Amino acid sequence: MQNENKQSDTQPDDELSTVRAQNAVLQEQIVELNKRLAQADAEHAEELSFLKQEHAARGQKNQDLNLRYQQTKDEKLKRIGNTITLAKRVAELETEVYVLRKELEFALLSENDGESDCECEDCDSEMTDIDESASEASFVLEKGEAEQSNYSTSLFRSKGSLSPASIVFVG
Repeated sequence: MQNENKQSDTQPDDELSTVRAQNAVLQEQIVELNKRLAQADAEHAEELSFLKQEHAARGQKNQDLNLRYQQTKDEKLKRIGNTITLAKRVAELETEVYVLRKELEFALLSENDGESDCECEDCDSEMTDIDESASEASFVLEKGEAEQSNYSTSLFRSKGSLSPASIVFVG
């Protein structure tokens, strides 16, 4: 019986030492896992920092590109507006020149008409042509901005540099 008591007394000690040994092994594994976790966290933090910097750089580049695009767009619209304004002015000047020529022709014919009282058909048709030209010139003047805008628009379309949606009138 004493042998049995000795065995039963040593058995809990053996179990206790086995559990302690297993516990020590588990503690070492926990320490090793914590080290790996800390290392992975550090690597992740480093990678996250790099990605944040890259994201910020891309955001800045995107802002720069958007700004440059807007400036280019504004410059093009300004040039288009200036060109349309110049085209309007050219049309106005061409109309003025046309009217002045017709007035000069009319004045010259009126002077000549006073000196000679010719009532032939040719002179009558010339006077009719001058009257028609003068009324045509005033009609051109009355058309004003609409015709000049159409002229400018068709001018740009013929060059292929504008679409109808991109035309902006500056006046």
